[in-house]
Amino acid sequence: MKRRLLLFNVLFVMLLLAVACNQQQEIDISKSVRKTEDYLRQLDEISTTAGSYTEDEEQVKFRLLVEKHPSQEEATAMFNNILNILEKNSHNREFWDNYNGYFDIKSHKTGVIYKATKIIGKDLKVTPK
Repeated sequence: MKRRLLLFNVLFVMLLLAVACNQQQEIDISKSVRKTEDYLRQLDEISTTAGSYTEDEEQVKFRLLVEKHPSQEEATAMFNNILNILEKNSHNREFWDNYNGYFDIKSHKTGVIYKATKIIGKDLKVTPK
């Protein structure tokens, strides 16, 4: 009888641990986007930025406004910076497994210079305009 009770208790604890470990971490997307905007606005190469999100469509969008026309390598670095900072601010390593990202860099003089897309399960794709 004691063995059955001990076995039941062990199985119950293991079940609780399994359920607790498998719950998806909540992402406060509003706070993550706001903190990322604040961080990006402090960078010298960016004049201003605007971020938005839609939870129901699982999309994050960012626009960076710049004075100087960046090279494609610099633009890619800026877009990767957005990816990394959003993931960091969300406190969730799997952020980009849950959201698609759409980004662009716009110049004061010439309009949109680069666009980037980060689709769930795919790498970042940067295209000049």
